[in-house]
Amino acid sequence: MNPETFQQLDKVIHEKGRMAIMSMLAASAELSFTELRDALGMTDGNLTTHIRTLKKSGYVAVAKSVQDNRPLTTCALTAAGRKAFGKYVALLEGIVKEARWSEKKTQPNESFTQPLPYKAGLTLLRAEHLGMCFGVRDAITMARHEVAAQPLTILGELVHNATVLDDLGQRGVQFENELERVATPTAMITAHGASDKARARVRAAGLRVADATCPLVHFAHEQVHKLAAAGFHVVVIGRKGHVEVRGLTEDLDECDVVLNETDIDALKARPHFGVAAQTTQPISRVRELVDYLQARFPKSEVRFVDTVCQPTKQRQESAEEMAFQSDVVLVVGGTNSNNTAELVRTCGKYCESVHHVQGPDDVSAEWIPETGTLGITAGTSTPDETIDAVEARVREISGVLLPTHRAA
Repeated sequence: MNPETFQQLDKVIHEKGRMAIMSMLAASAELSFTELRDALGMTDGNLTTHIRTLKKSGYVAVAKSVQDNRPLTTCALTAAGRKAFGKYVALLEGIVKEARWSEKKTQPNESFTQPLPYKAGLTLLRAEHLGMCFGVRDAITMARHEVAAQPLTILGELVHNATVLDDLGQRGVQFENELERVATPTAMITAHGASDKARARVRAAGLRVADATCPLVHFAHEQVHKLAAAGFHVVVIGRKGHVEVRGLTEDLDECDVVLNETDIDALKARPHFGVAAQTTQPISRVRELVDYLQARFPKSEVRFVDTVCQPTKQRQESAEEMAFQSDVVLVVGGTNSNNTAELVRTCGKYCESVHHVQGPDDVSAEWIPETGTLGITAGTSTPDETIDAVEARVREISGVLLPTHRAA
């Protein structure tokens, strides 16, 4: 590689998406992006961010590639992109030619790990955002610290994931749904939160409260109470009976919980509606229901406070992008996890073959195609180890040896 050529490239188009264009050219030259990047000595490997920025700017069109050992998402310049980058394409094409596999094989480098042989077959694709959120990780850490110091009972399920609960049980944590049956000095509120009335009942039983409520659930509680204090009739978009929704609504004198248009049709007219949502509801669906509520009661004031958490939004958006590029999707998470169930529904809009699995033992060989793309995402209660184990099971079934890609 000519250092002067690389410096010229870096200087003229680094800020305009050098990596995205590299991906496009790598695809046309039958190179993996990683190999081209390594050949050029590029250290910044966050391809997804660059492509996403260029796509939103209208410079690049992203198309699906189902051929192994090429970038999973190949980039083609749009008319605007050609105008912005066209004069640099010749330079880049020259660099691509210098980085071809044949030249690399004639110039071995002991410090460079050769890519695996080209092999048509299955491509694995992980959603950019998947798995445990910070709220769940913090709750698990708190439970481990608490039980290491003294006996601990968690009221309900700390998180909706059997693997996590089994681990905590092995550490000595007890689980009870009924407050009267708690036999330890400390009772823990789960990451899903609880009402002030519920906390008061725990203290009245003579127990110390360890509160693992996610900060973003706390925010939802604050917003619901502000709406009620301002004179709004509170409507919570979520699943009736879900532990988080019970916590959000139990302290209110009056409120309604809705999940669809039929529920909204059954509401009484009010002069003022204040709307919040269960933190794990899909934001697109929440906004649809807010609009429907306003249309259903055009004379009413409808104030909406967005309480859907950022990790949920990220995982929903990433799941959409991943599912759109996939022939089969595996969604990893507990069967009673609301956010995992929503990921299953979201992926089902873009991919015909979607399977909800709790772990590697649930993966069926019948689901795994010989070619194409298999996408993986996971709910916010799913440990990294479980996601890795599911991917390992897919590799075992399919014989896939190539690296896993991240969805752009």
